[in-house]
Amino acid sequence: MQDACIKCFKNVDPVSIRSILENLNYSREKITHLVDWFKAIYLQTKPNSLLKTLKKLGFTNFRRLNGPHKNDLDINQIKTHIDSKIKFGTGELRYICQLSMSEK
Repeated sequence: MQDACIKCFKNVDPVSIRSILENLNYSREKITHLVDWFKAIYLQTKPNSLLKTLKKLGFTNFRRLNGPHKNDLDINQIKTHIDSKIKFGTGELRYICQLSMSEK
């Protein structure tokens, strides 16, 4: 979904997007989230893939942080939509972990 948004808004100036959203009385946090959503290119990573990479780098003791923060639409909506996994994916991947002593 985000890739489609980026493609659609490729030639739209972020300042124009921000101005329109301000005129619609969106909060500063939501404006930042939407402009980022329309313009930023993110690496799409699944939790298992991220954990595998972190383990290879010597990290252990993983605990997923489940927010949500104000702009975390996926986590806020995950239980209220029947197709939430399709609509919102698995959410932001925020983990706290520990670097093993031998890797420091």
